[in-house]
Amino acid sequence: MSRRSDTENLSPHHGVVTQSAFIELLASHWQNAQKAQYSLSLFVIDIDHFNHLTDKASISHQVFETLGQLFHRKTDALTRFGRNKILLMTTELSFKEASLLAQRIHQAIQALALTAPQTSAGQVTVSIGHTTYTPAQEDDFGVLDQLSETLKHQQAASDQGGNTSHTRLYSQILK
Repeated sequence: MSRRSDTENLSPHHGVVTQSAFIELLASHWQNAQKAQYSLSLFVIDIDHFNHLTDKASISHQVFETLGQLFHRKTDALTRFGRNKILLMTTELSFKEASLLAQRIHQAIQALALTAPQTSAGQVTVSIGHTTYTPAQEDDFGVLDQLSETLKHQQAASDQGGNTSHTRLYSQILK
């Protein structure tokens, strides 16, 4: 089986990876993080009140483009995750650095000043779920567990009314 070139896995937007390439990168980064003992941070970003927005495609595109500009390190990857969610991965950040990055995401979306008169905030906002974890070789907690936890945190942020983040540092002690 031949390995695809990096460019075959990229979408036309800021070198953003496709969902299948994202999953491959996530699994690869997880294995590397286990060996080298570095952290892996996942973010699930949901565009709040997406179904009530009148210009869904344009708003989704602008949010996606903005996130593509924030995540540009070699180990960063982002992909669309359903119609209104974006999945992001980054490595080798402390929990505090990754939490600050979530705040920067909120600020960047707010700076877009995309109006959404049909929402209570009057502008487009996002709900963010975030986890940071350093996997170990003999780990019962796997990459899909981290993704599942990140999705739960994003849902909790949305359930609070949106425009917020829920984050969690996972360690072997917390399992």
